[in-house]
Amino acid sequence: MARAAATVKEASAKRPGTVVEPSVAEPAAKLSPFTYQKGAWVLHMLRRKLGDETFFRALRRYYAAHAGATATTDDLRHALEAASGQDLVAFFQQWLRRPGFPELRIAWRWDEAERRAVVDVAQVQGGEPYELDLDLAFRAGDRVERRTLTLRQGEESSRVSLPFAPGVVEVDPDGWLLNTAKVQAR
Repeated sequence: MARAAATVKEASAKRPGTVVEPSVAEPAAKLSPFTYQKGAWVLHMLRRKLGDETFFRALRRYYAAHAGATATTDDLRHALEAASGQDLVAFFQQWLRRPGFPELRIAWRWDEAERRAVVDVAQVQGGEPYELDLDLAFRAGDRVERRTLTLRQGEESSRVSLPFAPGVVEVDPDGWLLNTAKVQAR
């Protein structure tokens, strides 16, 4: 996934593109790092969002329903929605039909009086902010506390209660989100 992310980032820097390009009619012209590598990332992120059991059950049903036939992106979305009970329209729109990915600038500090990390996240990519869940690992020596922030705005501040003062904040420690992030302690 790291190689796929690097390929998507390199291609985006040269000429941003989307996974779904309705204006491109020629099948060979649809083959790009966005179709393959970003498409793989979208599936990877959906797996995290839905959980393994739901994700793979939905894929098996989708394959069985469309075996030997043509299927659309919306057919896949409908299969995933039916299996999960979740509305995935916004997810598919932001990840498949818009170029780029979240570019995050994160500043954090420890508030000793409140025993909380104050985390400020800015989405600095062009366009509307992404709606996403951002995993963070707060580390101090061998101690690790994980938290997930739900982001909906271009700039958000969160106060995260922790049992210790972290020395490091790690973004997306398990590699579930296609993004770039710069983190700084204040």
